[in-house]
Amino acid sequence: MSPPLFCSRPFAKRPLSLIAALLLLLATASAPARAEEPVSTAERKRLQRVVVAWLKLGSYGAKRRLADQARDCLAQAREALPDSPRVAAFAKAAKGIKGTAKKSALKAYQRKAKKTRAEVAKIYEGLAASAPGARRLRYLARSLRAERAPSRWKALGTALPAAWSAGARAEVSATAKELSALDPPADLRPLLEQYVRLAAVGGVVLRRAKGHAMRYYLSLPASFDPTAKREWAILVAVDGAGSNFEGCAKGFAKARGDLPCLVVSPCGFANTNAIRGKQRKRYLKWYDEKTLAKAEADRFEFDRAGLIAILDELREEFGTSAQACITGFSGGGNLTYQMIFRHPERLLAAAPACANFTRPGWAVAKGAYSSDALQLPIYVITGGKDPHRRWTHGKEGRPGIEPQTDEAIQTLEAVGFSAVKRTLLPNLGHSPARAQVMKFFGPYLRGDRKRSDPPADPR
Repeated sequence: MSPPLFCSRPFAKRPLSLIAALLLLLATASAPARAEEPVSTAERKRLQRVVVAWLKLGSYGAKRRLADQARDCLAQAREALPDSPRVAAFAKAAKGIKGTAKKSALKAYQRKAKKTRAEVAKIYEGLAASAPGARRLRYLARSLRAERAPSRWKALGTALPAAWSAGARAEVSATAKELSALDPPADLRPLLEQYVRLAAVGGVVLRRAKGHAMRYYLSLPASFDPTAKREWAILVAVDGAGSNFEGCAKGFAKARGDLPCLVVSPCGFANTNAIRGKQRKRYLKWYDEKTLAKAEADRFEFDRAGLIAILDELREEFGTSAQACITGFSGGGNLTYQMIFRHPERLLAAAPACANFTRPGWAVAKGAYSSDALQLPIYVITGGKDPHRRWTHGKEGRPGIEPQTDEAIQTLEAVGFSAVKRTLLPNLGHSPARAQVMKFFGPYLRGDRKRSDPPADPR
């Protein structure tokens, strides 16, 4: 929120010299644009014209006690030339202006504002015609905010990919999101939507699966190119009972390094315990009460169907591989093992880490799996210093990670999975073991190792 520019004394009691000072500012010289973005003398002069136009309108509004309108004009002028003495002087001179404007004054202001916006839009459109990369996009966006016109929308169609190629990816995604709200032409909407989605490049964004209520966090690799003719690998990371899905996505996005893969962290239910108290408040950030009730009625099915919907959506939208790598930590092991037993054809490799296994019934009868499915590389990691190793929360009678892993291995072997490797890391506590998981997945995510190759021990 912008700081208030007007304090308690009403405008009517200010001396007339203030108005004169505001108008006098329009004749003063402005400072250069941002030091990190040097512009030509001709470009600087055009930006000065933008400042003049907005501050002239701002002075008109201030004189008529239109405080909010004057503040908006100041913000627009500051956007054009942030370090301009005119802008600084206007802000200083206008400080303290306050009052109640008449309706007639507002209508008159709106008429003048329409002309000012048209004038500013043309200046920015002219600037965009010769500006490079990201600056061209910036000027076009300002032009469209001031006044929408078909020629400006058309120019945007080439400015977006040019700015993206120039490296201004965060700005491209933010601009696309902003302009999507300005009722763009129908033929431009798919391009804008594409760049809005690309906000996940190098970062983490929250999304909802297409055709399913499941929410998930997504991170695209820094190398992601929407025009590349290739299949992108995908890594699914399922968090444990703490349900820190965003943190899980960020952790694996960082551990991903330069691997060309998408990272997905589904906001699931089978990973955690009763959803109440603080945990319920957390889940209400992702789901409404109706969805919570439906999901809790069958947590495992909600998670399974939701993840399948996510994988289908990402394949259609981003061209991801038909098979994903999946890892699940602690309670996240439930969805991981469920996918291993019920959908091995959708997986490239799997790495449960200090993972729970609570449903042996997920496995189907021996002979029901294809020979290809039974070759799925599975690397099971447990920790020698895991406090839940023998008993859950140290309570006897509630088998911990090792007994559950014993049962998982026995079940995998019983139905014929042949590429299973189990490792106890002596110094590992209760941890997602990101380094070991990523070392195991790396060759698969890069395409160096095939699913049919025997799994290597990445210790």
